[in-house]
Amino acid sequence: MDISKELKTRLGEALLENEPLSKHVTFKIGGPAKYFVQGKTKEILMEAFKSGREFKLPYFILGNG
Repeated sequence: MDISKELKTRLGEALLENEPLSKHVTFKIGGPAKYFVQGKTKEILMEAFKSGREFKLPYFILGNG
């Protein structure tokens, strides 16, 4: 199974791949995240969390970065 393809199907445009974290933090530092989701709705956040657990992906919730 292609995890990237499945995540894109589930999360659509909310999923960004190899997204530089420097774009999302105040100090403008940070390398790329293999998968990055900017959840604009509760449903997207819940799907991202559920999918991450299903595929055993490590995750970090970044808030007020």
